[in-house]
Amino acid sequence: MAQLLYTTEYLYPLQHALFQNLLDQLPIRLQEQVLRYRRWEDAYGCLFGKHLLRMALRRINSPSDLGGLRYSAENKPYFERGPFFSISHSANRVVCFVSEEAEVGIDIEKIGNICPDEFRDQFAPAEWSVIKGSSDPIETFYWLWTAKESVIKGDGRGLGLALPLVDVTGGESVCIDGRIWGLTRVPYFQGYACHLVVEAGGDASNPGLDPALAVEAFEPYELG
Repeated sequence: MAQLLYTTEYLYPLQHALFQNLLDQLPIRLQEQVLRYRRWEDAYGCLFGKHLLRMALRRINSPSDLGGLRYSAENKPYFERGPFFSISHSANRVVCFVSEEAEVGIDIEKIGNICPDEFRDQFAPAEWSVIKGSSDPIETFYWLWTAKESVIKGDGRGLGLALPLVDVTGGESVCIDGRIWGLTRVPYFQGYACHLVVEAGGDASNPGLDPALAVEAFEPYELG
């Protein structure tokens, strides 16, 4: 099973000509999607996420112009004949996870100084017990949050799947409405929490993640 995890970090805006060149390589509707963001960090996350996806598609010999990209009624992006992919960005980091054979989800969040109590209603009782019992409740909050969000993104129903119903305290697999997701913590990004999921095809003992999966990092100027 071909699985790819690509990432880039962007600490400052690109020169306008380079940004425009990367933008021009996308279909018009995706260009408009990028330009709708007000914060440059979010616009770049959207732009670079699409280019990381293009690089992954080229690696597995799939069409990479993104013209075949579709969106579900819940706004989940997909290709009708695959591959499966998920993109997430936060602060100055973007990640793109691609699989040829199974549905996937990924979420990354910059660890910041927040009050976990404000999000109490978004966690299952078991998850909240883990947060309150932690020596570092804020960091634990982010790791649990990204685990839950990765499942939500893989499932594809978005707001149709309530966060409190996604309990990720059960180890390396999560079952949602009969679908089993192999859950993996991604510890490679300092200052960030990140999780990914791969649909396990009904077998909880086989989480679906390629044990040879490696993270490939690119500089922004290498994209395109």
